[in-house]
Amino acid sequence: MVALADRLKGKARIVNVVHDEFILETEDANAEYVKKVVAETMVEMTREIYPGAPMAAEIGVGKSWADKH
Repeated sequence: MVALADRLKGKARIVNVVHDEFILETEDANAEYVKKVVAETMVEMTREIYPGAPMAAEIGVGKSWADKH
């Protein structure tokens, strides 16, 4: 979570974390960049902890968390 917050500084902010889900706020113009950074960071950090474990990050964009579930 710290690595993600550092990498997103100025582009998005973490609003909430629910188990394995991050809820972020960003401007619409930054959405694609933020999606890329979140996916890369989640996979990278998981591989550091669990080398060799399969990992994929599912990213969704919406006006609210409810839009993505």
